[in-house]
Amino acid sequence: MCSNWLDNNICTVIIGDGEIKEKIGVHENLLLYKSPYFRRILKASNKAELGEIFLNDVDVRLFKLLVRWMYGTALGRVFRYGLPDAEVSVHDYIGLYVLASQLEIPAAKNCIMDTIYNYYAEDVPELRCPAVADLRMVMDNLPEDSPLERLLTAHLLFTCFSTKRDGASVPDDWILIRESGRIGYGLITMLTEWKWLLGRNVPPMKIRDRHHFHEKLDAPPVGSRSQIRVVIKAEPGTDGSDQPQPQLQPTPAPRPTREPVAEQDFSAVARAAKRPADTQHPDADGGAQGPSSSAPASSLRPAKRPAYRKGAAIVRAAAAAAAAATANPAAGAAKGPLPNGSPEDPISL
Repeated sequence: MCSNWLDNNICTVIIGDGEIKEKIGVHENLLLYKSPYFRRILKASNKAELGEIFLNDVDVRLFKLLVRWMYGTALGRVFRYGLPDAEVSVHDYIGLYVLASQLEIPAAKNCIMDTIYNYYAEDVPELRCPAVADLRMVMDNLPEDSPLERLLTAHLLFTCFSTKRDGASVPDDWILIRESGRIGYGLITMLTEWKWLLGRNVPPMKIRDRHHFHEKLDAPPVGSRSQIRVVIKAEPGTDGSDQPQPQLQPTPAPRPTREPVAEQDFSAVARAAKRPADTQHPDADGGAQGPSSSAPASSLRPAKRPAYRKGAAIVRAAAAAAAAATANPAAGAAKGPLPNGSPEDPISL
């Protein structure tokens, strides 16, 4: 089935408005299979075979990145975007996620989500904080409580409590929160979900696994090879029809069930419990985070000696007995040989 994706006619997707436009060729079956948005356009068209689709208000760089994903997964391969860099920033990937949502391509959204998730989860010295402007763009173009909105909101909250901030002021762009009550409400609501209490230490927290932010994929359409060769036309009015082409709009969707996106990091608690007693730090209530400093040293040792340690003790005992016999041969002779395994025989230790 995959082999049929690349052997039919090619659609020309025209990006831009006015005189500045760019044409990108994409196989028709690929658009039909990957995107319900394009599928509706192609199947509803009864125009002449112009082979053109117009997309206004779309960043051509982002659309090319999306087409790259389409062809990267066309033959059943696993495709992953690289982490943000000087060429493609995290801001670009967030915009790409919004575009994939508008074009109704959930599989691409999950791939992009992995890239954004890994970027903020990467263990680096500097503090990576989402831009408030990016969060506002997500809120303006995606359904309320979208997975990306909740991921960025959680990382904004983590910035407040991060040890990497080291008492520094919050980023300058946080002043934009004053202009958006929805951002402030989202921060406060998520903070209450964590159920922290005054007078207690903030427990170690972590963002939940990236799969928690994935969208459920619908079953692919039956048959990938389309017999439709007519693509919706040109701009409204130029083909003798008053029917405008569907425009990209924020994707309507039911509000998802709100679940916490952060959870207690029990691995951090376990690491703290394994620290030596003298490295523990008291918490706000005066307690210790790990083993008590008053615990006897023997309680921190293994219950049984490893076999190699017992063998070393036997060798040391034998050497001591030999040295004693050499220093006082008369005492050794008077005592006489001991039966093998006797409690007085040092070799039996």
